[in-house]
Amino acid sequence: MIISRLVGGLGNQMFQYAAGRALADCLGTSLRLDLSSLRSRSKSMTARAYGLDSFHINAELSDPPELLLSNLAPSFPSLIGWLNRRQVLTESGLDYMPSFFRSPDETVLIGYWQSHRYFANIAGKLFTEFQPRTSLSPENAAFAKLLSDDTHSLALHIRRGDYVGLPSASDFHGSLGDAYHWGAIKLANQYDENLKLFIFSDDIEWCRVHFCGMTNVVFAPSPANAHPWEDMMLMGLCRGNIIANSSYSWWSAWFGDMRYGAQNRLVIAPKRWFARQTFCAADRFPAHWTLI
Repeated sequence: MIISRLVGGLGNQMFQYAAGRALADCLGTSLRLDLSSLRSRSKSMTARAYGLDSFHINAELSDPPELLLSNLAPSFPSLIGWLNRRQVLTESGLDYMPSFFRSPDETVLIGYWQSHRYFANIAGKLFTEFQPRTSLSPENAAFAKLLSDDTHSLALHIRRGDYVGLPSASDFHGSLGDAYHWGAIKLANQYDENLKLFIFSDDIEWCRVHFCGMTNVVFAPSPANAHPWEDMMLMGLCRGNIIANSSYSWWSAWFGDMRYGAQNRLVIAPKRWFARQTFCAADRFPAHWTLI
């Protein structure tokens, strides 16, 4: 059994599941998800709920004794490994760890694992498992048809929320500025002069004001009764993507790649993913994505 500790929002949980699933499949064993960190609450961290139950994933959930031990694992990995008779693999940095697949059965994974290289060999399987169990809200279902029918659709994701309102998130990631958004839109128009821009955001009313006056632009409905995964899936229906520095946004472009294929698809991503930390772009982004 492989145990993957979940932390962060839906996009982060998907990375942690994907890496855990890839290792479990490689070893021919099962996968269990540790939710203990999601139950912790801090004023400096955005509160997150378990979101993978919206998908057709294949994993068990940790029982209470393991949750308690896993809570201590980041601080005392050797002790927890001894108590559980398991090895604890803690992510050593932001980039792909070549030693990852040398981990034995009964390993506890602690990290974000935000590299497509961990799960490239099971991408098709993950695409199937990450399909939602429930339907889109009625308003978004109608919007989905509009996106699917438009062969020139391009999704622009504006991430605000805690990137603007929570100091720790703003300091770590930071909201992307106009230079990135307008530069990406200009590049996209050069790529496809007939494109139609579909804007998605966790603050869509701000976007309506900020991007008012633009032509050939549609703002996502963002209904209040929508599930957390809906915008991700909708953006993945577009033929191209301009993503934010957000794992949620990253997965939307990945869904588009899986649906339409990497060829003849424009995906624009920001070079500055973190406010201060550097990383290997080849580990974080597929080769055909354009970084600006």
